[in-house]
Amino acid sequence: MLAKLIHLYLDSSLKYLEQMRIAVSVSDATAMSRAAHALRSSSASLGALNLAGLCGRLEEMGRVVSTKGAVTLLNELEEEYGRVREALASEPRPQEGNVCKET
Repeated sequence: MLAKLIHLYLDSSLKYLEQMRIAVSVSDATAMSRAAHALRSSSASLGALNLAGLCGRLEEMGRVVSTKGAVTLLNELEEEYGRVREALASEPRPQEGNVCKET
């Protein structure tokens, strides 16, 4: 079960990072906050607390409608995400018949 959750996280987290990159590049604080919130929640549930904390900082910036300093923070977040992804990727992929399917 944990392997399924990890691989769902790894598959979905890249879209949140991309959404944050785009939001920061166009100074869209609301979109940045939404994507950061989604990644923060899923990261925290898997124990990636440093990553969740960085997401929380971006989320808070978005709440106060600011992207000032977001590029630097996003770079730091992406570095931490790389470490988390590497650690989680070592978990074996679930077998095809055991994958959770959305309805």
